[in-house]
Amino acid sequence: MNNRILFIDDDENILASFKRNLRRDFEIETAASPEEGLTILKSSAQNPFSVIVSDLKMPKISGIDVLRSAKRINPNTVRIMLTGYADIDTAMNAVNEGNIFRFLTKPCSVDMLKHTLKTCVEQYSLVMAEKELLRDTLQGSVKMLVNVLSMHSPEVFGKSEDVKKLVNSLLKKIKVEKQWQLEVASMLVYIGYIALPADILKKVTDGEELTPAQQQIYNSYPENGAGLVANIPRLGGVAELIRKQRLLTESLSRQPVAVRILNMVMEFLELEKQTGIHSALTIIKNKANVYGIDLINTLQETVGTRSGHVLRSLGISELREQMVLDEDVLTVDNLLLCKKGQELNDVLIMRLVNYGRSCGVKEPIKVLV
Repeated sequence: MNNRILFIDDDENILASFKRNLRRDFEIETAASPEEGLTILKSSAQNPFSVIVSDLKMPKISGIDVLRSAKRINPNTVRIMLTGYADIDTAMNAVNEGNIFRFLTKPCSVDMLKHTLKTCVEQYSLVMAEKELLRDTLQGSVKMLVNVLSMHSPEVFGKSEDVKKLVNSLLKKIKVEKQWQLEVASMLVYIGYIALPADILKKVTDGEELTPAQQQIYNSYPENGAGLVANIPRLGGVAELIRKQRLLTESLSRQPVAVRILNMVMEFLELEKQTGIHSALTIIKNKANVYGIDLINTLQETVGTRSGHVLRSLGISELREQMVLDEDVLTVDNLLLCKKGQELNDVLIMRLVNYGRSCGVKEPIKVLV
């Protein structure tokens, strides 16, 4: 449990009293001015305080402003205000604004202060535990969907891997609001494929023409994918990005940059597969009014400097995560297990190991390292 407490008060005698009376129960740090306190807060990002206690009346900066700034620096830190009886109305207003969790009146007994601090530390621990649970749940849910796609259709998973890699490369050069949503959307952009009938999926992956009825069903995959992802808490923004893939040209130009990046990457990769990199870039350049010239220039710069890899032929036991397949991986009976271009992860490697033990996999396997 995080017991780090920061006290801010311009009376150094009071600060010394806090240290003396509380050091056995808490890890106490003090600041004799608002400026010093905020500086300490800003430098504690790697080891944050669970609680900050500030006096109300101090020179230059009031305690209300200090705690308001503290909320911006670290919203999770629990904030307490120390105030005199005459300042209760002011303190109550600060509580109602949401900047303060508790307020204490001077003089405050040591027992009351200890009890309040323990309550605040518990509140901080509860908030952080919930955030950690949510983060792990989100990561686990996304990984599960990615693994389902990889096992359902290696070809489609290979396409989504290509989208993810290129989007991540672009995001190193482009600032996007809520970047994590675009990163996750690029991983799950084809998740709606798992709802497609087998005959339609085979035609799509083989590049065959669909009938009008099949095309109508195929066109529903972005909406189906968005519906799947929307069921996961906090992924509404990701679901909306997935829903807005393959937009018509006239509406795409008015979309936020994240939507345009995802659509541009998907279109470029499809064109590159059909016509090669140079022709694909030429076609994309002619759509500057849709994607924006800055995005297109960044795309050209990125795909023109793709890093090289070393080609190796390895047995299954030698495969490692982040290696990239340079050929389709087949069983000895020619069942496709993984598609060329896929980046290996722990699930794919385990799948190859299991197939190798049960029915045999063609080895060696060519990979880019």
